[in-house]
Amino acid sequence: MDIKELVQLIGVLKETGYEHIDLTREGTHLILNKTSLQVSASVAPIQAMSAPAVQSSVQQVASVSEESVATTSVSAVSNVVESLEVEDDTNTKAIESPIVGTFYDSPDPEADAYVKVGDIVKKGDIVCIIEAMKLMNEIEAEESGEIIEILVKNEDPVEYGQKLYKLK
Repeated sequence: MDIKELVQLIGVLKETGYEHIDLTREGTHLILNKTSLQVSASVAPIQAMSAPAVQSSVQQVASVSEESVATTSVSAVSNVVESLEVEDDTNTKAIESPIVGTFYDSPDPEADAYVKVGDIVKKGDIVCIIEAMKLMNEIEAEESGEIIEILVKNEDPVEYGQKLYKLK
């Protein structure tokens, strides 16, 4: 995707009633949100990339953000950097998002979170809800283990394949 296409997409987002654009092309995943006009992109598959390729991808995202969107949030670029970091702990497993949507850690705002750090989950246990297109999707653990880290915050937008929890 070149800068002209990116600028066009941003223009469409600004001038229309669209709140969100999610586009995947040539191994690049681009998400534009109107509410905060954040730009984030990731190059897939992350696990197969070498360290120089990760660094190159981060540099590309940073340069596109700086050149094309004056209002790009610094946190959007740092989120991309975090998502491109390579896992070096082989003893952990992850629970990943099976869909794009909004992450909720509990069934309703007043309720306790489904899981917290230190909890033991079994395969099939509900760990969170992801809202997609006004539908609440209960997400189940695909493996058993202990929750050692929660990687997203309540009400954060999540992408397909994004790691939500680390298990040991």
